[in-house]
Amino acid sequence: MQTHARRFWLEELSTTDIVAGILINLPTQTFQEKRLYTFLEQTGDSRFRIGRAGNIHDVRTVLSFFEMGRIVVPTYEKYYIVQAMKDFVKEELKKRQVLPRHATNLETLAKSFASSSH
Repeated sequence: MQTHARRFWLEELSTTDIVAGILINLPTQTFQEKRLYTFLEQTGDSRFRIGRAGNIHDVRTVLSFFEMGRIVVPTYEKYYIVQAMKDFVKEELKKRQVLPRHATNLETLAKSFASSSH
């Protein structure tokens, strides 16, 4: 049941919103790109199935966009989340009405990602 409920609210959000929601709620400042792909695939949302080449491309495009905006910085094998940009991203999610509507779900998703990354 939880998986079905998770899929329902995930389907309402863009890939950018989901990735941004995870990043602003991560308790750490770094994450591995490959682990993000694997985690998103485990959500059950069909757009994140790794076997479909376009899906990795979608997440990669979001990360590239975040790099250009200096929200994340690539480092050796990891991305560093720029702390000063988290508030900016939160405000953008509020403008698009992603927050506060999906705040609890995105926080839970980020915690799950953080715990799966260890």
